[in-house]
Amino acid sequence: NPEIEVSLAKLSAEDRALAEKQADCVVGGDALGSMGMPIKLDLDGTPVFICCEGCRDSAIENKDEILANLVKE
Repeated sequence: NPEIEVSLAKLSAEDRALAEKQADCVVGGDALGSMGMPIKLDLDGTPVFICCEGCRDSAIENKDEILANLVKE
C-alpha cells in the first residue's frame, strides 16, 4: 500500500524495521501507517507502535496484556 509506505518512510530506519515487524497497531489492529506515521511508545522498556493518538491511553492502560501478547507472537 503506497500510503503505508509513505507513512513508514517518515520513521528512522531502526523504528521502521520495528514497525514493519509489528505490522499492526497493538490496540486497534489497524495496519501501522494506515492512519499516518505510527507513534512509538515505550511500555516498560519495550518499544511498541500504535496507529494514532486515539490508541495511546488504551495502550498505556492495557500495557500488561499488550506486552503478554507480543511475547506470544
